[in-house]
Amino acid sequence: MKPLKNKKTEKNRVLKNTNTNTNKNKKNKTIKRRNIKMVSPLIRFYDNDKLNIKHFKEQLKYVEPIFVDNSPNKEILNGFPASLYTTKFLEKYPDNKFALYLKSLNNREVGTDIGFSDKDAKNLKKWANKSSREKTVVFDWDGCLSTIEGIIIPNTLKMEEDYRQNGITDTDIAIYYAGGTKRFQMLKQIFHYLNKKKVRVFILTNNPTASCKIQSFSNIGPNSRDNFYKVAKQIIPQINKEDILCGYDDDCVKPVTFLKNDYLRNAYFTIQYNTI
Repeated sequence: MKPLKNKKTEKNRVLKNTNTNTNKNKKNKTIKRRNIKMVSPLIRFYDNDKLNIKHFKEQLKYVEPIFVDNSPNKEILNGFPASLYTTKFLEKYPDNKFALYLKSLNNREVGTDIGFSDKDAKNLKKWANKSSREKTVVFDWDGCLSTIEGIIIPNTLKMEEDYRQNGITDTDIAIYYAGGTKRFQMLKQIFHYLNKKKVRVFILTNNPTASCKIQSFSNIGPNSRDNFYKVAKQIIPQINKEDILCGYDDDCVKPVTFLKNDYLRNAYFTIQYNTI
């Protein structure tokens, strides 16, 4: 005959086991939290302006800001000043209708950059492959995706008609600002890859051409943003117009514009919550 169990002893054993399990659960949660902290950021931001990189580091610490080369463009200029970009571009691409049109206006670019490079693209491709977790990439335009500081695009219906009469296409414009066919194709390839990997892409620029508001500049009008979008879409076919954000509307403080976007704000605070 088995001895009778002491009910009090049995109750204490159950309580002990329960406490042990609770402690194990707490320990497991702590381990999971630690593992989350070790995961690389899910949002990247590329810019050629060190001040914008600094703003992101200070104000949005869960975004990974990456500085791209802002030294003068080499592929087109090869040591010549930025003011000769249109002329030198036409030496390589004499049939580009947009460059021919700018030449007829005696256009002089004020600045050029190497910008987002082939090396950057390879690094970004590796990052996109790291895990199946949701990722977002935000790009500056001037001097980052575009090799040129500033952009000239149609701002009215009349100017659009002038472009059509000169045979200028959105692709001509995109190739000019991308720094030539080779870099244009490189950019298209990386964005095709990011789309395949379901990486969401945004443009965050301080160029008022992309503003949702009509600005008081002579070269910006009611059609500016639409035509900016058409040019950007030649490089990033999957981009939506609402994913082109303009920091000019927020005194050029890009983190402020970043957090005003619902998708980016939710993604950022999700990372923040899981990291704390």
